[in-house]
Amino acid sequence: MSSSDSPTILFVDDSKMDREVVSALCAGLNYSIDLAGSGADALTLFKQKHYDLVMTDYKMEPMDGFEFVEKVLEIKPSAVCVLMTGYLDLRARSAVEGSGFFDVLSKPVNIRALSEVLRVALGRERGATGIMSPIALSNRMDQCLGLLGDSKEIGIVRRELKEKINLKEPILISGPIGTGKSYIARFIHEHGPFAKSHFVECHCNELDEEALMRQLLSREGEWGTLLNEARGGTLVLHYVEALPMEFQRLLANAFQEIAESMHVICLAYTCLDEELSKGTIDDNLYFEISLCQLIVPSLEERPQDVEAMARHIISKPKQYGISYEYGREEADLLVVELRRMELTRNIEGLLEHIRTVAATHAGG
Repeated sequence: MSSSDSPTILFVDDSKMDREVVSALCAGLNYSIDLAGSGADALTLFKQKHYDLVMTDYKMEPMDGFEFVEKVLEIKPSAVCVLMTGYLDLRARSAVEGSGFFDVLSKPVNIRALSEVLRVALGRERGATGIMSPIALSNRMDQCLGLLGDSKEIGIVRRELKEKINLKEPILISGPIGTGKSYIARFIHEHGPFAKSHFVECHCNELDEEALMRQLLSREGEWGTLLNEARGGTLVLHYVEALPMEFQRLLANAFQEIAESMHVICLAYTCLDEELSKGTIDDNLYFEISLCQLIVPSLEERPQDVEAMARHIISKPKQYGISYEYGREEADLLVVELRRMELTRNIEGLLEHIRTVAATHAGG
């Protein structure tokens, strides 16, 4: 942030009305803002004053928002940029993942969504955690059960997570049951931009349609208990594929507003591409949640990772509900045994077997 206490913000839009609206909204939130009517004018201002936050319209002539931000990042690679648009095409929806934008706001901009973006982007009140160095992040991953191992398969997941963890975009984590998706979701929350906020989980497979409407979203679009609780934080939707089709459509219609107010992480325990081809996933919901994905492989695909997971679990018996502390030789023998087993239930099966053996040892 700038050396002064007040953050510096630049907004560029070729619509005078939109500039006035955003300026008024920012004033209402006690933020001062500089305005520009074109990408060229905005670049001139940015060269004079390296702003803490840059907000830009998408559709402008002759320089659109993407071209403008590309030039901004050439000047200051660490610049925080937000895209505002009334045209949510595929390019705009994928802006955060591939074009250097911190976030995307849909027009017309409402004060709640703008306030949330400003607070996260500028690290105020709740505060962003700051971007962790790759080495530090890798070290933290070594403490996450779902990310342990040296296989090529988990290496791909870790690399993709490093690229995505600082995004505010919704993330879809898919893979077989028991592969550690919930551990990874918690890791994203604790080490991403929402680390200092609350963490709310919804197990969609455990709720009927009426309960979903009370907890998440009503037919009239009113937010339920869990959505209101998750506002400004992280919402994890377990078993998103289990949602009834009618509710999927309700969620898809409201998803942009929801995603602007919290970080949404969806966990799928089946292949959503297959569910889409079978007609059990709403097309619009699939599009909303699947632009940023992590696919976690089964232990059957990466058996060499079993040892790292087992030794991690054994080293933290209380954390994983294990009633016995393994000695070194006992741990070595257990690892050999586990590597020979078919762990069809993945990490769940691994944990269950270690607990069972521990209970046997503890019982003498």
